[in-house]
Amino acid sequence: MSSSPYFSLFNGALLKWVSKEFLIIKNLLSFIEWLIKLLEWNCERGTPWFPYYLLKMIKKLRAL
Repeated sequence: MSSSPYFSLFNGALLKWVSKEFLIIKNLLSFIEWLIKLLEWNCERGTPWFPYYLLKMIKKLRAL
């Protein structure tokens, strides 16, 4: 069955979909990292436009 052209076509489509989803998740995680760094920078400057307790909670979640 693995030598069937339909099976290889399905595997190729599945691999393409999984890699696309992985890229979306990777980009989302890098955006969240950037946002956390921006929030930390703002809190260090003394202009916390984001609630401090929420930033601490995000740091705890990131540590998991």
